[in-house]
Amino acid sequence: PEAANRPEGWFDEHAYMLSPEKVNELTAKAVNEKVFLCGIPSNDIDFFDVFDKIIFLEIDKETMLGRIKNRDNNTFGQSEDSLALLLKWFDPIRLRYEKAGATFIDAAKPVNLVVDEVIRNS
Repeated sequence: PEAANRPEGWFDEHAYMLSPEKVNELTAKAVNEKVFLCGIPSNDIDFFDVFDKIIFLEIDKETMLGRIKNRDNNTFGQSEDSLALLLKWFDPIRLRYEKAGATFIDAAKPVNLVVDEVIRNS
């Protein structure tokens, strides 16, 4: 829910999770195709063995904060509680993906260059 409709402590009891059924469905459809799953769900580690490749789009905190502040298509990170959650996740998520053997791509570059690099590395 949007910040105005979210009770205090909401993020302590809720998380963004991948659906195992949806992942299985995508895996079945992707036999001869590339499929990109984007995001960092709380249960991503449960699916690392399903993926042929894991790509981590990396930005520094300053870039992340600037993008959050200036975006108008998503309010996540613009409220105090969701921003605190992003900052809490920032370093541990990077480490988790590093341990998983992810390919790191500098996502502070212009979007067309990032897309090109994702395609090259997929």
